[in-house]
Amino acid sequence: MNSAILLIGSNIDPLENTRCAMAMLRGMAEITAISRIWEIPSMGSPGPNFINFAVEIMTHLSASEIKQQVNGKIETALKRERSSDKNAPRTIDIDIIVFNNELLDLELWNRPYVALPGSDLLPQLQQPQGGEKLHEIAPKLMVLVKAVIRSDLSVD
Repeated sequence: MNSAILLIGSNIDPLENTRCAMAMLRGMAEITAISRIWEIPSMGSPGPNFINFAVEIMTHLSASEIKQQVNGKIETALKRERSSDKNAPRTIDIDIIVFNNELLDLELWNRPYVALPGSDLLPQLQQPQGGEKLHEIAPKLMVLVKAVIRSDLSVD
């Protein structure tokens, strides 16, 4: 079995779209952990705040198969539109950030919308330069970008 940590986010009808994404994901993989839900201001492009969270899954699929058969299918079903603006509002965005304990998103440390949910599932992950752990960086990022933990929301 392979382990993957996915980052799921939305800022177009975010609660509905993330709940739909989770319902679909449950039919495609075994979910073993879910981070807290974070509300994070849109970065790099104007738009409503994002709802972001991380999910750990177990699957027999490879990373490329997850990208195509899981992430791609869910994004297509929820009408994800891609444009030249990588920060444009979106119905759903699903990325693999870790696969079998290998960090795939090397920019994690510079992306609060990845680092904050990631810190819930990977608190001991160390920054390659400097060695600071993700749980140590998260509080600083939370204040910097004015992120809020949305304990009032559920994607179940």
